[in-house]
Amino acid sequence: MSNAKLTPGLAEWVFEPIAEQFSDYQDPLAGFAAERGSCYRGELMVVGRATHGGWDSDLRQLSDAGERKELARRLSEESMSWVIRQWHSRDDYNPARSAFWRVIRRVTLSLVDGASEDDWSNHIVWSNLYKVSRSEPPRGMNPPAPVMRAQRRGCEKLLKLELEIFRPKRVLFLTGCDWAEEIIDVPPEAQQPVGARFVERVWSELVSSESRAPVSRFVVAGHPQGKGDDLCTHEVLVAFDS
Repeated sequence: MSNAKLTPGLAEWVFEPIAEQFSDYQDPLAGFAAERGSCYRGELMVVGRATHGGWDSDLRQLSDAGERKELARRLSEESMSWVIRQWHSRDDYNPARSAFWRVIRRVTLSLVDGASEDDWSNHIVWSNLYKVSRSEPPRGMNPPAPVMRAQRRGCEKLLKLELEIFRPKRVLFLTGCDWAEEIIDVPPEAQQPVGARFVERVWSELVSSESRAPVSRFVVAGHPQGKGDDLCTHEVLVAFDS
């Protein structure tokens, strides 16, 4: 669902430096905007590393500021309903084959009141640390290092703005601390739960400069691929409840 407050930041802080620095880059580059589910009520925001594959125009061609802002606006209108719609799809990307989405589904169904098998993805916000990645094969690979460096500062500013706008009670980073620390400030008091193998850091803090902002519980965990859905889900739930 669209959020007009995020559109200028995405276009100016992230898309502009990418368009300027990578106009002659070999691989097509596509953008991403945080997606807010239609039933989201501030319960859970999930953050990944970067999308694998593009969803819209090639950013290399967006030399005009108006075009970049229009792309940011269109991307911001994406709905989280696509996750449920494509679950077990044979023709499109199938999120049921991704440990990332399987764990998010389990966590959402356990933590978010009102979430059901039929609509669970509509109850969350999904974002990524990095908003620009490859739009064509090789898929399954993260953005190239130069592309990550060019957008890092803008992505840091944008994620802070997303937290202020969405004001989630819980924020789950399925990125690993090595990735998360490039974009967010992990406070010194953040701890790894005793005995945890998947969850790496847990802390609580204000998510906005507004006086009435809620305190959010942050959990940073490794990417769940190959780690076991049961273990990952259990550790995340314990971390949020601790």
